[in-house]
Formats: sequence, C-alpha cells, structure tokens
Amino acid sequence: MPLEIRHVSLMQLLSRPLPFHMARYQRRYEWGRREMEQLLSDLGEVFDVHRSAPAADAYHFLGNIILFAHPEGHFEVVDGQQRLTSLTALMAAARDADLDAATKAVCAPLLYLPGAPGKSPMPRLKLHRGDDEFLRAHILADGQTAGLESLGKQSHPGAECMRTNTMLARSWLLDRPPAERAEYVRFVAEHGRFVEIQVGTEDDAFRIFETVNSRGRPIASEDVLRYALIEYATDDPARRDSYLNRWDEMESELGPRGMKRFISGWRTRATKGARFKQALHRTLLDSFTSPPEARGFLDNQLSADLSIFREIDSADIALDDGPLKRRIDTLLRSLALVDFDEWLPIVTEVMARGKHAPERVARDLARVERLAWFFYLSREDKGTYQDRRERFASLMKTVAGSGTFDALPKRSLLSVEQCTKMRECVQERLDPKWVPLRSLMVRLEMALAGDGAMVVRDDLTIEHVLPLRPKAKSWLAPYGDDLALVAATAEQIGNLCLVSAELNTRLGNQIYANKRRLMMQHNVPVTSPLAADIARQMAWTQALIQQRSRWLQEVFCATFDIAAASA
Repeated sequence: MPLEIRHVSLMQLLSRPLPFHMARYQRRYEWGRREMEQLLSDLGEVFDVHRSAPAADAYHFLGNIILFAHPEGHFEVVDGQQRLTSLTALMAAARDADLDAATKAVCAPLLYLPGAPGKSPMPRLKLHRGDDEFLRAHILADGQTAGLESLGKQSHPGAECMRTNTMLARSWLLDRPPAERAEYVRFVAEHGRFVEIQVGTEDDAFRIFETVNSRGRPIASEDVLRYALIEYATDDPARRDSYLNRWDEMESELGPRGMKRFISGWRTRATKGARFKQALHRTLLDSFTSPPEARGFLDNQLSADLSIFREIDSADIALDDGPLKRRIDTLLRSLALVDFDEWLPIVTEVMARGKHAPERVARDLARVERLAWFFYLSREDKGTYQDRRERFASLMKTVAGSGTFDALPKRSLLSVEQCTKMRECVQERLDPKWVPLRSLMVRLEMALAGDGAMVVRDDLTIEHVLPLRPKAKSWLAPYGDDLALVAATAEQIGNLCLVSAELNTRLGNQIYANKRRLMMQHNVPVTSPLAADIARQMAWTQALIQQRSRWLQEVFCATFDIAAASA
C-alpha cells in the first residue's frame, strides 16, 4: 500500500476516532527541559507574530508524524512520540490553568476520546509501561497538573521527564497575560501543523522508523534489540506480547543505566569477550542460531540472568547485617560508575558464589573495585584507553579462570608504584576534560555521604567554584591577575563540587557571593558533602582550595584503601 501523506493540525490529528499507541520499538518518553523549552519558545514566537499581524494561513510546523493503522483498532505511532506527548502535557496544563470554559472545552477532546454512555472516556495516548501510568494519573486526570511539584522527583525516568515538562508548560502559560492564554491554546491546537504519513504495513513502519532515526539521534540499541529479538523468536502475537511485557517490567525495574549494564553483561557472555564493530543488537542477535534458541533464551535464560543481575545491581542477597548490605550496595554502585563493564562477569561469580558468605562478597568486591578504578584512572599508562580496558578484562578472566577467589588478594593489592600512581590522580592539576573526572567526584561524594547513600550520577555535573576563566576582579585580584595561576588553582580537586546541570549553567562565571547564594537557595551545601564548605565559607580563597585538596586526597586514599598498601 502506498504512503498516505497529508497536512493536519494538532486538533485534526487528535480528533480521530482511534487512540494512539506508541510502537513497541519506540524508546520511552525522554524529552528534557531543553527540548520542552525550545518547543514552548518556538510556539510562543509564532503566536506573538500572529497576534500582532493575524493571518488565516499562519502555522507552526511541528514536524512529521508517522502512523500505522493497526488492525486491532488503534494508530501505532512510529515516529513522533516525544512531540505528541509533550503537546498533550501542554494541553493538560492549559486545561488546569485559569482559562475560560470554552478553552477548556477545546483541550478536553485532545486528551480523551468521547466515552460511551456510562463508561469512562479513553485517553488519546497510550505510552509504554511506567510512562503510561503516570500520564493517566497525573497528567490526563482533571486538575492533577497543578499538584505535580508536590509529588517530588519520580524514580521512573519517563515519569520524571513528563512531570518536569508539564510543570514547565504550566509555568510558561501562567507567565503570559491572562487575556492571551486562551487565545494561545486555541492557536496551538488549530495552527500547530504536522505532516502526517500513514504506512500500510507494520514492516513498512519499522523500516521507516529505522530510516528516520538514522538521520538524527539514533534509536538506542536496547530498543532495537527488544523488538528485533522478539520478532525473530516467534510469530505468535500472544507470545510476543508476553515477552514485551516482561521486557517492559525489566526496564522499569532496572532503569536506563541498569538496563545498559544488563545488556552489556549479556553481550560479554554471548561473545565470550570478543569485540565486534557491528551494532550491539546485531552482535547479540547473531549469537542465536535459530528462532527456537532465541525463544528458549527469552523463556528461561532471560529470567535467570535477570535474577543474577538484580543481585549485582543491588545486593539482593539474604543479609541480616544492615551495614554490610549497605557496604555491598555501595561497592556495586561504585563499579557502575566505571565506564566499562569488563568487571561484570567476575562480579556475577562473586555474587553467585558468595550468597552464604556476605563478608567475603564485600571483601572481594572491594578488591575488584580497587583494580577497576586503578585501570580507569591510570592516565600515565602507556597505550590507549582501550588498551587499559583490555588489560583489565584479561586480568578479570584470569581471576575467573582460577575457579576460586582465595587467590584474589595477591592480584588485587596494588603495588607501591600503582598506589603512587593512584594518589597522583588527585594530587596534580585535574584536566576538566578528563573522562573519569565526574565519575571520580561522584565516588568521593558517595564515600563522604556514607555507605548506602543514594547518589545519582546522571543528575550531577562538575562545578569549578573558582571559574577556569574568570572575568570578575574579585576572582582575579587575589592571584595578581595571573590567569595561569588561576587556571592551575581552579583545576585542583579542592575547587570542585557537584551540582545539577541546570544549576551549573546558572552559576557560570559569577562571583563567589552570587554562586554561594544560588547554591544555598538550591540546598546544595546541605545535600552534598562535597559542597558543605560553601555554607561555612564567606570567601573562596587559594588557601581554602589547597586545604580542601588535601582533605579530598585523604578521602580518596581511604576510599580505595591505598595508603596502607603503599606503606
């Protein structure tokens, strides 16, 4: 069947009699603040121009939306999930804002299909598991968007993106003059335009989806893998749905980082450590020689692997000793900060063999952690980053091949030279572009916060309190306007702390008093041990940076137990 292409407004698109379901191979909702702010800004600019000079043919192009009319009675969204969900959030925020009844009547049909007598209306959108529950309960439900801030941060990443972006839309609407809000909402509904592309078959839909995603941000390998593996394993629709539901539950449980680590561990076992240039999902699919083999994996091995991985991702073993369990959790999260997963197979064995000896698990994990971080941080080793990874992988294979962890101490205690090299990582100037820097600072934050403390790496960025390139006299004068000295001081570990990306942007190169005020407003010194000095210090001096550097060097050595080993 040929493609059907037409121009439609948002209102025309969402006035169809069928709901919109996200295609199974779509990633979850993940638009951040930047994308949502850009959408709101673009719509606002076009609306302002139209308001000053009304034109019947005025429109804002919202991009392509690719649909497949599924035989089961819904439109499958092949491409356009992020925009469609974001616009739905905007309309829900508008419905709950202080708008007239006529405008609320415009919003309501864009959110729900008309319900049959005596039945609840059906949502226009159906998202993936985790996203969909939040959409129904907190976005689509009447009046709920006004209370999103009180919900607090959501553990599910898609839900948190929806919460943040809906609050942005609500705030943006309420900042506009009341007289303009209703007019703006109607403008978006009537003049926001898509190019709608309908495809005739599901195979066409998937082919177009892969083509569309190769232009911009590629679809994540795990998303393609999920769909392609299940399609390869079985033609039975009921069985496919069962596998997809299990996979969705797994993604919700492990989260994005856990899912990537899980698949990385699977790849390591499937390929026996061999390296391939082809895509991750293709490497894994090629490891199955037949559909029954893939089906057997989905029926049996997937559950077994997931059970083991749960223990790796969080020490889900029978522990009565709370402090010891928190210690093991901390070590596992520390390893997750290392940007390569050759440690994963050896840790799998540590956890599997040590279920009834948690003290040994903690001891062996500490040794693996020390080795992993040595190879990760060792900047002076000859060879490339890839060479260091392979050397670590080789050592892990040797340890695993011994069949026992009793011999591990000899291999995991770093030599005096290696301990010295580790300490030098934090004694010299730190290159701001050094790949492990953020991971290292998160690890120190974890150590200062104590075993078991939850530190989310993805939310944090490095903040140089003394800017690398300051312009203010209050920064430059104490250094005699010597920019080289300023840079050398700014790159010491004692000048660093961790803040959110949003706050980091706001801090910029401002003077210390302004930075301190903003950090205090965001409660950073209270929630972040690395930034505690911000609350106590009225000035950020070279002497303070040097004092903090010595303190963090001590924390570093204690965290990885390298001071005693070098004695």
